[in-house]
Amino acid sequence: MERLILAVNSGTSSVKFALFDESLTRKLFGSVTRIGLPNSLFQVEGAQSFSSTTTVLDHTSAADLIGSWLVEHTNGSEIATVGHRIVSAQHHREPELLSDKLLLDLRNTWSLDPEHTDGEIALLNVFRKRFSASVHVVCFDTAFFSDLPRVAQMTSLPRHFENNGIRRHGFHGLSYSYLMQEISQIASDLAYGRIILAHLGSGSSLCAVQNGKPVDMTMGTTPNSGVMMGTRSGDLDAGLVAHLLKANGGMNPEIFSHLVSFESGLLGVSEISADMYDLLQQENDVRASETIALFCHQIKKQIGALATVLGGVDMLVFSGGMGDKAPKIRARVCENLAFLGITLDEAKNNGNESIISKEGGMPVRVIPTNEELMIATYARSMGNH
Repeated sequence: MERLILAVNSGTSSVKFALFDESLTRKLFGSVTRIGLPNSLFQVEGAQSFSSTTTVLDHTSAADLIGSWLVEHTNGSEIATVGHRIVSAQHHREPELLSDKLLLDLRNTWSLDPEHTDGEIALLNVFRKRFSASVHVVCFDTAFFSDLPRVAQMTSLPRHFENNGIRRHGFHGLSYSYLMQEISQIASDLAYGRIILAHLGSGSSLCAVQNGKPVDMTMGTTPNSGVMMGTRSGDLDAGLVAHLLKANGGMNPEIFSHLVSFESGLLGVSEISADMYDLLQQENDVRASETIALFCHQIKKQIGALATVLGGVDMLVFSGGMGDKAPKIRARVCENLAFLGITLDEAKNNGNESIISKEGGMPVRVIPTNEELMIATYARSMGNH
């Protein structure tokens, strides 16, 4: 009987999954999107491709839907190992086998990332019951940043808060792990150089890597930090936070959290859409054009900041839904960065080529990420123990 590896990648309103064989060849990829919204979409790409709209109220329902479909369509093949992505995990430094103790630990850190953690725990519980004979491996987005330099871990809050777990962790670690793995294969001469990785999608962040290890990043203690995103505000003035919690009768923490997590970013500033593709189609609307300008300005500014931390840049890498599919955004971000050696070739950029920089200049690469493959890789390693 064929032994398969299932990789489960949960977002705030979506669940992506992929099925791999033991050689890590992908057999199918699927997703449930628009969870909690009308016309949720269930899609599968592979030998049994299909797409259908349905009603998926929450992550538990999404997990039930995916689990039922997999049991029915895996032709009796055994799902031997299930790998799960956990976004926020504080002190966990490497993948771990799922246990009751680990679940309790994740619940205890819930308040730092409730938007992801609720759905992740729901998925863990459903898949653990559905595939009770499988080995379940939990992979942590924050693990990539375990050995950050001390100064990059620190916040400027009073020191005693750090004793309660308040420090900068960084996120998108599975994506960055994959990108570094790819760089080591396609550009080994620069893999230990000074690299800036830009994961630009519904969630966006940038990371500075030197000698193969992260040295700083834009996200910090929670995934709502750093640059603006699809619906997340990114960094805010701490005084503004206090003002919003007190003004006009005051917001309670739940309303404030919803505001900065689901009503801000591209969606809130544009009042049009959280999807950059929609905004690019409506650039004649001043709200869309200003939102695009603000997003690109923030990314550009962070590239400059991370370049300073690194003492220069040897390679810039774009990834994520916007990073690898939006030439206009890459071009806007890279404007006026020639002083860092960053100059784009317009034709290569518009063609989404793997190298989009001018000949002889500092390499600027486009590398589509693959978090599911990294989850499967870690799950296979742990499952074979």
